[in-house]
Amino acid sequence: MQRLKVKVRAYKKLVKCYRQHTSKPRSREWDAVFSCNLYSEAWPCQDYGYSQPDDRVNVQMRYKLLRKLVKIVLSDRPEGGRFFLKTDGVYVKPEGEWIRKIASFDWRD
Repeated sequence: MQRLKVKVRAYKKLVKCYRQHTSKPRSREWDAVFSCNLYSEAWPCQDYGYSQPDDRVNVQMRYKLLRKLVKIVLSDRPEGGRFFLKTDGVYVKPEGEWIRKIASFDWRD
């Protein structure tokens, strides 16, 4: 499992981005939910299932932390997919598998 140094401010910006681009959060369990594809494009997720390309708001270039998270997700799942953020790390749930943690956060001020 990878460990990633994360600044509190950068994490809060990413969570804020997620909330700005979703009409309602998917779950109280997660701070934010994003998807990415094999081209390293990333977008906030608000629905379950496939996100139509016209419904995606591409945000990865705005956030250094998100670009790092996408790299971690793609190293685990080259095709991309949905990933979930909590203060303790990054999680994925490939189809037919249990949810699993793929990275932990080392917090920085």
